[in-house]
Amino acid sequence: MKKILFTACLVLGSANSAVAATFTFDDGNQGVSPRTSDGLTVSFAAPGANRQARFANNTFADRRGIGVRTGINFVSDTIDPGETLRVNFDTTVAGDTLTMTRWQGDEAITITTNKGKSLQYNIDTNGSGPKEVIDITSLGNFLSLNITGEGTTTTTALHKITNVSAVPLPAAAWLFGSGILGLVGLARRKKAAQASSR
Repeated sequence: MKKILFTACLVLGSANSAVAATFTFDDGNQGVSPRTSDGLTVSFAAPGANRQARFANNTFADRRGIGVRTGINFVSDTIDPGETLRVNFDTTVAGDTLTMTRWQGDEAITITTNKGKSLQYNIDTNGSGPKEVIDITSLGNFLSLNITGEGTTTTTALHKITNVSAVPLPAAAWLFGSGILGLVGLARRKKAAQASSR
């Protein structure tokens, strides 16, 4: 019984206990392959016909990132108007910021979570700089993000996601786990009492 309790505590205690991770997408050698940092894994997809997630390369590291390649535009590999980059995590997470690169003032995107929360962004706070940092804390917890290009001239790419952390188990999971362990204990006790009365 002690072994079962100890194992259950380890499983419940270690579930979703990853620390905050930062993912930077400036290494062309990794391309769009899944990346793992501090126990969290991120992967990419581009929903739609003839679309695929691609690494948007550039001579300057701060202009590199993950974008979309379509059957029409084989050159840019950026998130263009009407294109969506899906960012998937292996567990429910929360994050602080996204950094979009190649941001030039007239860019516009919509960020939508798998839970339907969305954020529209079309502000240029960096003037003529190549990157724009977007606060995503208002989106709450999510398993995936869709970044969709809006407007008519958007050509941007995902450069970085900061302070991504797994969402801890809710109190209900702890209560459920302890209830199950209690039932296991009662069943064992009842079985032992029946065996000793024979």
